Amino acid sequence: MESEKRRTDFLNAGEEFYAPVCGEVNLVGEVTFSGLQDVELILSALPWVLSQVGDEGVGSEIRSWLEIGGAL
Repeated sequence: MESEKRRTDFLNAGEEFYAPVCGEVNLVGEVTFSGLQDVELILSALPWVLSQVGDEGVGSEIRSWLEIGGAL
């Protein structure tokens, strides 16, 4: 259910949904992330992490996550 809500939020997002590039971010109040949002944040960072990983075993694990990431 949470996944569908996040998908709907993403598909219907306006400019306020995204963090500004090279700009200042002002957060009002306490900001919390659900477990699903944590996973989204981690998966979105993996392509940049992969290019810096020297260990083939870790690189293989990252590639596996990237392959299934779109299905999550």
